[in-house]
Amino acid sequence: MAAAAGAAAGSTSVTVMYKGYVYADTKVPTARPGIEQIKRSHDQMLKKNIKETRQEHPLFVRGFDKTKLNMEISPSGVCVILPADKKTAEQCLMNQPLHRIAYCAAIAKNVYIMLKRAGSGAKDGKYKCHGFVSASDADAIELCKLLSRVTNEAFARLRHVTRLLEAKKRAALKKKPDVVARKVTVDFEQPWFHGKLSRPEAEKMLLGASATNGLFLVRQSERSETDFALSFSYNKRCYHNRIMQDATGIFKNTKGTSWGSLSLMVADYGSPHEDMQTIITEYVGNKPVGTDEEGAPSYMNVALVQDQARALKEGNKFSMSDVKDALSEIGTGNEGPGADGDIAYDPIYDDNRFGFGDDFIQQTLGLMKGGMKPAPEMDLDNVMFSCGEIDGEADC
Repeated sequence: MAAAAGAAAGSTSVTVMYKGYVYADTKVPTARPGIEQIKRSHDQMLKKNIKETRQEHPLFVRGFDKTKLNMEISPSGVCVILPADKKTAEQCLMNQPLHRIAYCAAIAKNVYIMLKRAGSGAKDGKYKCHGFVSASDADAIELCKLLSRVTNEAFARLRHVTRLLEAKKRAALKKKPDVVARKVTVDFEQPWFHGKLSRPEAEKMLLGASATNGLFLVRQSERSETDFALSFSYNKRCYHNRIMQDATGIFKNTKGTSWGSLSLMVADYGSPHEDMQTIITEYVGNKPVGTDEEGAPSYMNVALVQDQARALKEGNKFSMSDVKDALSEIGTGNEGPGADGDIAYDPIYDDNRFGFGDDFIQQTLGLMKGGMKPAPEMDLDNVMFSCGEIDGEADC
């Protein structure tokens, strides 16, 4: 292959020229692209001519079919650089992570790389085929072999890390929890108990929380150590049920109902009761939102539902610390290239819904060129480089 200077350690840089790209979606969304899509993309690029258009891009200013580019391939990705000249500085034209490469093949001295289109899901079959030109037929074949090998090593690494993470998750599910004594929370430590609090202050707190039906708190009288009140809201009004504690520790209300603790009273009023206008539901916590060391914000019932929904949504995501631990256990995988540059492609690694995404990929494979991204007007994904679709219906 025609090597280019300046490649970083662990990477290979080759000299190529660019041809453009073709939208090469598969007819069956779940099907993997292969040599047929490559051949049709090749034919489509032969029909189209973009060499004389869009003069604002340096590739066209220098001469589209004459400008040599540096393609750098590493375990992190594929980066295409436009070298600096007397008029323009070096420019990044493409920087793609390896997990987006679905297939590659050589036709004569042309190299075609099938890439999953950014933002598309795992099963929608949307791809772009980018075309490059090598110095010779032999160089094109060698470049395909290199791309296939490096990409397969990346997928092997991704699958190995995934297996380790899944095994850790299964082991955690099977582990029996330690048997510990049940913690008994006394009344005065309950999050709904506010200690000494005046009626006006209680009403201010309830009304400040929109006074939804059943919102409550329990407070102690400012005048008596044995007098308490259940303050709650109903139909945008505040009510205060007096609770008295006798010498034996029993709590009673003014209607004669009694309980052994304030917690039993709260549990009792959580169901329809003849003493109450409504059932109590959510409580106003005794600590400001975000300050409770137990993690319970003011409106615990609502917050729990929100936290559970958030946990369910994020349940498939992997902890980056777990990914780091998994990486420390493995070496470099090597699946090797198959026939015609076949790649053990798996679109699931480009789909956030399955717990993967940019963070997982960057942690596992690293960043090519420090994550350098081409400017939109310089990107080889820019529409100016489109040669249409493989069916030839679009124009460029």
